[in-house]
Amino acid sequence: MGLQADRSQADYIMASEEEMSRLSSQHNIIKHAMGGLLLVPVNLSAGGLRILDSATADGTWVLDLHSSAPGNTFVGTDIDASKFPVEPPPSVTFQGQDINVPWPTELRESFDIVSCLFGEA
Repeated sequence: MGLQADRSQADYIMASEEEMSRLSSQHNIIKHAMGGLLLVPVNLSAGGLRILDSATADGTWVLDLHSSAPGNTFVGTDIDASKFPVEPPPSVTFQGQDINVPWPTELRESFDIVSCLFGEA
C-alpha cells in the first residue's frame, strides 16, 4: 500500500512558527558542524549549475547557498508553498511539490546537485 499524498495542513509539521524557528536553528548548527552547506566536491564559483533543495520549507538552505554562489540557478520545492519567500533573488525559484507524488517531467534529471536534508516521505 502506497503513501497517501493528500495531507491536511493540520498534519503538516511546518505549520507552526515554533517549528520554523527550530529548523532555522538546526540549519545553523548543521552548517557549522559540517563546515559549510555542501560536502560534495563541486566548484560552485564556476556557475551555471542547477541546484535543487527538495523539502525546502522556507528556503533557508537555498538562500544561504545562493548568497555564496549566486552564479547558479536554485530551485526550492516543498509541499507547503505558503512558507516560501515572497521576493526571492532572480536566480532562485520556489514551487509546491509533494515528494510522495511523481515529479513534473521538466524537473526530472535536470539538476546537477540535489539536497533533501530532512525531507521524509
